[in-house]
Amino acid sequence: MSESSDVDLQLKKRARRRLVGAVAFAGLAAVILPMVMDEEPKQPAQDVRVRIPGQDETPFRPMLEPDEAREAAPARPAPPAPVV
Repeated sequence: MSESSDVDLQLKKRARRRLVGAVAFAGLAAVILPMVMDEEPKQPAQDVRVRIPGQDETPFRPMLEPDEAREAAPARPAPPAPVV
């Protein structure tokens, strides 16, 4: 009887190890596969808009948020353009 119980105990240990390994493998696959299979490229952190004023335009003034616009001092008029 001790031989059969030893064999049964070894089989149970192997089955338990296989079950733990399968659960660990499935968990790892659930975490890693979505990262690998992601087809959509990552978006850049922030889009940067660059505006270069022409020679005839007034100097660049940054766009202000609504709260900042109320607090900002009134803009001075642009100096007259030189006559050429």
